[in-house]
Amino acid sequence: MKDYQLNIIQDRLSPDRKILEVRFNNKDNLRRLFSPKLKYIHFSKIDGVMLVDTVLDSLTKSFNNIIYSLKERIDETTSVEEFIELFNRTFKDLIKLASKDKKISINTARGLYGEMLFILGKLENCGKEQFEEILQAWRRPAPSMHDFDFGDYCCEIKTISRKSTSLRINSEYQLEALPNKKLYLKCYRFDNIPEGKKDSLGIIFLQILELLKSPDLIEIFYSKCANDRVNYLGPKYTPLDYEFTLLNESTYEVNQDEFPRIKLKDLSPGLNDVNYNIDLSVMENFKISNGHTT
Repeated sequence: MKDYQLNIIQDRLSPDRKILEVRFNNKDNLRRLFSPKLKYIHFSKIDGVMLVDTVLDSLTKSFNNIIYSLKERIDETTSVEEFIELFNRTFKDLIKLASKDKKISINTARGLYGEMLFILGKLENCGKEQFEEILQAWRRPAPSMHDFDFGDYCCEIKTISRKSTSLRINSEYQLEALPNKKLYLKCYRFDNIPEGKKDSLGIIFLQILELLKSPDLIEIFYSKCANDRVNYLGPKYTPLDYEFTLLNESTYEVNQDEFPRIKLKDLSPGLNDVNYNIDLSVMENFKISNGHTT
């Protein structure tokens, strides 16, 4: 008996739509399957089963062709390791194809680089038993108030260019602490080279993979990077020519009473989607040791 099963089943609500079903004898293998959060394809883990389907009628035919092609490439001699590799590569190739004409902007890449720099620092300063906790604390791609949510604190990551004198706050919730948790703001200042000699995001991506080593942790990391907002799959699938040089970094404790910010409780009813800038100069009194959250 094979260590896994791959079935194509009929969607009960649509006669044309098919669903890919994957089962493993060892359910831990589900963790190793690439399963990003996407608008056009859903990856669902339910009761030890992976279900993959498309939610767009316009993609139904192409999606069906892809999953039937995947099934045809599997036979009785295909090992579970080979199957996992084939499954992951199939859907990474699909994302690459879907985003081939959409280059990530330098500001988006810099923001992701800042988050990865924070992750790399955490991984390098803890034991391997904490690696998954760090990855799961990264709130990408789920909607969340803060970039990282740990047991006793949250951390928001901001990246700025060489000449920036302020930080951009993107919502009224971004500097609101969660109950019983401290909130820190980590700011990285970079020198940006739009057409550089090296792919900084690709380099740090590979550094993180090298530290993780574990296949299931690697796929957790891949899946978080490949969400709809960025669709980043590393230098192999998403090569870039953006070069970032870290100039300095600062960490601030966002004291809920005194830190300069727009407070949610002070907003008039009906006001939302609040964006504003904070001058770095008014944050100096809240600066703490850079190592506190790394």
